[in-house]
Amino acid sequence: MLMRESDSSLRMFLVSIQQDVRQTSPCRREHEFYFRPFAGSVIIKAFRAYRTFATGFAVNSKLRSTSVPAEADECVRGQLNCFDLCHAAAMTPLWFAEELDNRASMPQHFRGRLQGLYGWGSDEQVYVTLPLDKRAALLLVSRRLTQKDLWKAVGRIVNVYGIGGVGMYFSALIDLESDLGARKDFTRRFARHRDNTGGFLERSRRHASLHFLYIDEPGLERRWHVHLDLYGPLGSISTLGRHLFLERWRRFRPDWQLMKDFVE
Repeated sequence: MLMRESDSSLRMFLVSIQQDVRQTSPCRREHEFYFRPFAGSVIIKAFRAYRTFATGFAVNSKLRSTSVPAEADECVRGQLNCFDLCHAAAMTPLWFAEELDNRASMPQHFRGRLQGLYGWGSDEQVYVTLPLDKRAALLLVSRRLTQKDLWKAVGRIVNVYGIGGVGMYFSALIDLESDLGARKDFTRRFARHRDNTGGFLERSRRHASLHFLYIDEPGLERRWHVHLDLYGPLGSISTLGRHLFLERWRRFRPDWQLMKDFVE
């Protein structure tokens, strides 16, 4: 109700200005100020965006100390959307907590992929030895890949990280470029970084979306990298704007504690 009343009051304000200009202008044809429908819609949208930002900032200020983990980067505390903060506070997945706490039992789908990582021996030894952030990142990324039926493409994992981003480096068991290129839920558009050969972005995913990158070097095997974007660039106009602002312009890299609540 409040949003509708404020929008109607804004329209009434615009109409009143239009009427005042028409009445006071000495030469209507030369000096009359016309409020075209496009201009009016732009002003209304700008007003809505400002109101959403002001309201979200005020609420986020109250939630900074409770909704975001203490280990989260300070720069993001006042800039995550209010809905995202509330979602993250209430939707921590049970599957993740159970697997993260059960350190002694390695999930079967990691078998044959962790051996020799950081020079630590067998798959089980590596999984038990991994620091908390790396083990959490491994669980989150593998979960998303499994949801898209892409875990089958992952071969030996050579690096994984959960701080300063959530992702991993790996060798591919299949022709992953052709597989992703044939999918409708992935696209090459806007995916490649300057220091990479190519990449793929997941479509229609608002949070924790997959972002693949690969590097081709002469005489070397293709190196693959996949990470999770907190705001999916191709999820919606809203998430695109937040992705550009936080992850491109502010160079913010969400850790596993922020990302875990968006992987169902």
